[in-house]
Amino acid sequence: MRATSRVGGTLPAHATAAGKAQLALLPDETVKDLYPFERLSTLTARTIRSRRALLRELAEIRNRGYAENLGESEEHVAAVACAIRNQDGAARGAITVAAPDVRYSTKDFPGVAKILKEATQTLGASLGQAS
Repeated sequence: MRATSRVGGTLPAHATAAGKAQLALLPDETVKDLYPFERLSTLTARTIRSRRALLRELAEIRNRGYAENLGESEEHVAAVACAIRNQDGAARGAITVAAPDVRYSTKDFPGVAKILKEATQTLGASLGQAS
C-alpha cells in the first residue's frame, strides 16, 4: 500500500488536508460563498458531508494551525497539511505529508505539523507581497 500524487488530478478542497488548510485562511462568509449548499460531495464514507461540519472543521484547523485528512479523499490514506501564506497572509498553496494510515496516525500529526509550519513560514516569507 502506498500514497502517491496524481499529477493533473483535482479533488474537492473540503476532502483534502491541503484544501482544508487553505480554506481555513478564508473568512466563514467566503467559505459559504464557495459552498452555497449545505450538502457537500463525498469521495469516501469519511468525507465531510455538510457545510456546517466543514465550518466546524475549519475553526479547529485555525486553532491548531494545521489540517488533517483521515481517509476523506482516499480510503486508508492519512495526511496533515499547512497552508503557505505570502507576506500579506494570502494563501499561496500548501505542503502536505501523506502516507498509508497503517504507518501514519493522528499521534504523528503534531510533530509533522510543527515541521510543516516552519517550512511553510520560510517559504511564504520568500514569496513577498501580493501584487
